[in-house]
Amino acid sequence: MNTQELLTAIKSRTATRFEIYIEESWNVNIQTYPFLNDTLALRLRRCGSKSGWRTILAASIESSSSLKQALMWASEVRDRMVEPETADLYLILVGTGLSKGEATRLEADELFCKKYAYRHGETVTDLLDRCFLAEMPEEGRIDVTNDPLTAAFRAAAEKYPELTPSVQQDWRNAFLEGLAGTDLVEKLMNIPFEGSTEK
Repeated sequence: MNTQELLTAIKSRTATRFEIYIEESWNVNIQTYPFLNDTLALRLRRCGSKSGWRTILAASIESSSSLKQALMWASEVRDRMVEPETADLYLILVGTGLSKGEATRLEADELFCKKYAYRHGETVTDLLDRCFLAEMPEEGRIDVTNDPLTAAFRAAAEKYPELTPSVQQDWRNAFLEGLAGTDLVEKLMNIPFEGSTEK
């Protein structure tokens, strides 16, 4: 797998959810990072949003030298970013230079950024399913036992009977719209509870 395959998969998966911008100014300087010859810097923002950029840096790792330089590159890019965007910096490592153990250790360490590493035998789809670009479940195909939103609704409905199944569905739809922050809160607050005369 290389960064162009990753870019194609990201564009395909996010076409209706995110705007994608290739960040040329963060390209790798080959004199500074001679072991990084396959890299990519992307910025993504939810469609219709005016803020909330997420940054993906991708690098092909073929050796410990290229891994070290990829981490240095991520640190350099993070230093050039403004707060709070540094919280949404992701480094995706592709290529064959990491063992499964190294990949697991890297992903557990969030110094500089969140990291995702290709594992032998994994497809690009498998890799993207482990990060914020995971496919949204289709309506009616959600595994209730593994869905934290459904579990939260069930627990809340036991305490608050006005959180009926139809209100829960309206809230679920609001969460799936991709709104964030005050936009999401406003949308949720305008969903009337059954039997209520107020919004």
